[in-house]
Amino acid sequence: MYLFFNQTIHFMKRKILLLCGVFSLFAFETITAQEYEYLEITSGLNEDVIANGANTAAASISTIVDNDSFAFVAADFQPTGTSIPPAYALPVDGNIASMATPGLSYQLADYSVNNSLRIHGTTPAPTVTTGTLVFSNQVSAKKLYVLATSGSGASTVTAIVNFTDATSQTITGAVLPDWYNSTVLPVAASGFGRVSVATNNVENPSGNPRMYQLTIDIDVENQIKEIESIQFTKTSTAQGVANIFAVTAELLGSCPSPDGLTAVFGITTGAVTWAESIIEPGDGYDYYFSTSADAPTEATVPTGNVASDVMTVEFSELEIGATYYFWVRSNCGDGDVGAWVATTFTTGQISSTYTEGDIETLYNTFPTITSTTTCPGTMTISIPDGYQIGDVATSYTMTTASNGYKSEQRSLLVCTTTNTSESSLYSGTGNGGTQEYNRTDLTFANGATGEVEFELRAWRTYGSSGCTTSHNFVDNNSWTVTVTYECVTPLTPQADDQTFCTASTVADLVAATDYDDATIRWYATEESVEPLAEETVLESGTYYVSQYRYTCESERQAVVVTLGTATLPLTETEQSFCTATNISGLYVDTIEGGVINWYATADSEELLAEELVLETGSYFVSQTVGGCESDRIEVAVTINATPDAPTGDMMQDFNTGETLASLEVDFVEFGTANWYVMTVEGNYEAVDATTVLENGVTYYVSQTLLSCESEMLAITANEVLSTVTHEFSGLKVYPNPANAMITIANVGVIENVKVANLLGQTVLNRTANTETVELNVSSLAAGTYILNVQLQNGATTSVKIVKQ
Repeated sequence: MYLFFNQTIHFMKRKILLLCGVFSLFAFETITAQEYEYLEITSGLNEDVIANGANTAAASISTIVDNDSFAFVAADFQPTGTSIPPAYALPVDGNIASMATPGLSYQLADYSVNNSLRIHGTTPAPTVTTGTLVFSNQVSAKKLYVLATSGSGASTVTAIVNFTDATSQTITGAVLPDWYNSTVLPVAASGFGRVSVATNNVENPSGNPRMYQLTIDIDVENQIKEIESIQFTKTSTAQGVANIFAVTAELLGSCPSPDGLTAVFGITTGAVTWAESIIEPGDGYDYYFSTSADAPTEATVPTGNVASDVMTVEFSELEIGATYYFWVRSNCGDGDVGAWVATTFTTGQISSTYTEGDIETLYNTFPTITSTTTCPGTMTISIPDGYQIGDVATSYTMTTASNGYKSEQRSLLVCTTTNTSESSLYSGTGNGGTQEYNRTDLTFANGATGEVEFELRAWRTYGSSGCTTSHNFVDNNSWTVTVTYECVTPLTPQADDQTFCTASTVADLVAATDYDDATIRWYATEESVEPLAEETVLESGTYYVSQYRYTCESERQAVVVTLGTATLPLTETEQSFCTATNISGLYVDTIEGGVINWYATADSEELLAEELVLETGSYFVSQTVGGCESDRIEVAVTINATPDAPTGDMMQDFNTGETLASLEVDFVEFGTANWYVMTVEGNYEAVDATTVLENGVTYYVSQTLLSCESEMLAITANEVLSTVTHEFSGLKVYPNPANAMITIANVGVIENVKVANLLGQTVLNRTANTETVELNVSSLAAGTYILNVQLQNGATTSVKIVKQ
């Protein structure tokens, strides 16, 4: 079971991003003190190895710690009456506070009686290979902490924890280090000196001798049992002498807290899981979550609580690259709570450890930060796409060998991918042993992406030439590189100003992103903290767009948004045309700034070209104003054929008073007559069919069928006058109007023709003596003239003509 917890404390986000993944937890001791209890030893201590009081060392102890001649010494030791007690020694009260675990302490037995279970093995006789410590206070415990050391070399022991129910738990292969210089086990106490039994000389080597802390984890199924005794057996045959002094229990208690805390984390998320408590807590588990290492107390208000069947708490929206601290305790109800137990994790970090063996050192008396080595340790870390290194931390240990010194060690971390390194070399201090190196917040590899390679270059200033591990080396499994990633700030997205119609939302806005895995964010202002939701209805104004990738956000681009309205065009839904009409001939009214769009169907996307020749059928029209297109209107188009011109004689006689309607003209069925006369300017002027005919005037007639008008028929009207002799009954003047040539024909001989303007002035005069005269009037100005015709017999007549 687990609980998802959306962190309600919003930490300010930094733009640092680490590779998403699952990692094991960092070691993190419980900060709030556990409940500890000394186990009171009733039997099993077999030797007094601590010199104390006013007596010589030899008289004060029963034997030595090692196989040489040294014992531990107490602060009240005075080998003579004038001796000054040592300033560095075991405390008189025998209480030892653990240097390894805050809050944990041990109680040594009286210095005047047996105070050590000393197991020396096969020599010297008599042989002692095993011993059992029996306790008077029988408790239930989660852990046992054994205060022990080994003289004259390390010892390997087996421990059997015996419970009151006659069951046991065995721990094999436990190493008790030599009482000088070792860090194999946590050091519980050191620097309290030793005394030579032979000379009573008290020594105080720096940081030595040492008592170590051996931790025995009690199996979960055994934690509710009471511990009766522990049997220790020395299994190593080397000369090391095991000395066990005291045991302190971490009590199970009435409301034991869970253990086995592990943390997994990603970029901005984390989760902590624990093993269920051996006693189910009635009120579940309290937890406390913080960015501070300050531990909660019993009175601290928990961040939250989960049920007893929930063993995971998840967190989201965490600050990237920050270290978080998590505590959990059992809550058994009625104020009975367990101790807080803790773990920690850092979001956005990944560590890699070198595991390919000890790293050799190269002999170089004066290496510099530009020096190379032919035997570096190398490590490659993969930076995911979109990220770069934000900082680097490294740690490792270097150990001396033979007669090498820590002060002869030199080392340097280099990023060969960027060809950069730390700004200085690092060296150890002191003589033999192991030197620890730890460095954080290194920035020399910042900005590196992709596959990034690191080198740990190590040198020694003493020893044989070349690369060896003979005098100094980097310990295998000790070199670690921890990289903190940050995302690369994305480019600003590109977006044009945009126009929308009413009811558009943020989801309709468009911006071009440079990445497949980026998220586009829209904001109401340039400073807005929260992006707009996709369903936010748009208004006319300026919006701001960015792209968000791996928790990094680009700068913002301003985009002007205009909201238009969709307005229908004004048009007739039925329109008729004659042949050769194209789509631009369809008539539609638009508002200012409007654009007309013609489509072949109600839902087609392609616009029709203006030069498209119309056919009978339906077309669809819309109007776009300010980027908003209206609905479409259907327009029914009919294409009608143009009729032929009406037929009839081009020269027709009439009697005085007759009208245009008396002229003989043939029209098509359902055709409509259209009558015109020519103006002085050469334009056709419509006249009514009731217009009285005039002699010599040419009239024009067309016919209209289904709104299509034909070409015109020209008819020249000749009046049959009662005063005109029969000699002019066949007179014809055509064409009239005319541009150049006029033909004058008669059945009798024409002797002379004259043309006079309306002022009576003769402008043309020609003698003919023929029945047909061709008269050129091209030189005349456009207008109306009077044509006088005189026959050979003297008869005359006049006809009105029009020069175009």
